[in-house]
Amino acid sequence: MFPMISPVSRHNGPRSCNRNRKGTTLMKNLSLTSLLSTGLLLAAGPLAAQDTGWEFTITPYAWLPGLSTSVDTRFGTVDSDTSGSDALSDLDFAFMGSAEARKGRWGAIVDVIYSDLSQTEDTPFGRLFSSAKVDTKVMALSGYAAFRAYETDRFKLDLLGGFRYYDAKVDVSFAPGRLPGESRELSESWTDPVFGARGSFAFTDKWVGTAAFDFGGFDGSNDSTWQALATVAYRFNDNWSVLGGWRYLDIQKEIDGRDLQVQLNGPAIGVSYRF
Repeated sequence: MFPMISPVSRHNGPRSCNRNRKGTTLMKNLSLTSLLSTGLLLAAGPLAAQDTGWEFTITPYAWLPGLSTSVDTRFGTVDSDTSGSDALSDLDFAFMGSAEARKGRWGAIVDVIYSDLSQTEDTPFGRLFSSAKVDTKVMALSGYAAFRAYETDRFKLDLLGGFRYYDAKVDVSFAPGRLPGESRELSESWTDPVFGARGSFAFTDKWVGTAAFDFGGFDGSNDSTWQALATVAYRFNDNWSVLGGWRYLDIQKEIDGRDLQVQLNGPAIGVSYRF
């Protein structure tokens, strides 16, 4: 999941007077990733007229997506779907978090998600098997360089470029029917280049909306990835903010000659700390 952008920071008193004389406004941001990033939660740092030094943001977050998995087997395609409301009961284990370092117009973002979901479905193969259990384990580690391409008092735009590393394992187990039970496994690790953009708009000093999109994987039609994220952040003070939104992540990969597609889609919430 991407980290997320936090509201503009404003101060009263002598500091504001000094900044007005220098003709610049210091804007600080807190990011959420992941999940929901991942994030594919999203972070952005300020662009100041002077060197403000390094700023760091750490964001643990929770992403509760519905999961859709499509797996080719020798009997045909097995499709499994879990809604967001069923995600907790089907979830075996999950971890999400993000971090960002920023100085001036440049930033570096890291987002990691790990999800282990299992689902039991009726098979599309008639009475050959009584049911199919699909256990999907996905780890996605994303790294981005972020360049602040445009900024006004309320709007910011960053260009993103980097990579997404996947470690995916899908186990399909068929319960006995007319045929005895059996299982199949697809497992592979790979890295895709990714490119994207993110923008934020400050509604007030406390509230900021952020949207982001990236895409990658250019090794044919069966190897692709993309994600989209929309969030709203509320800033409590200079260090802490809370964020929430929606994230969608699509993964397509051919493994051992069989097509695999995994889609994660659902709400994400998190807390950011900046220092």
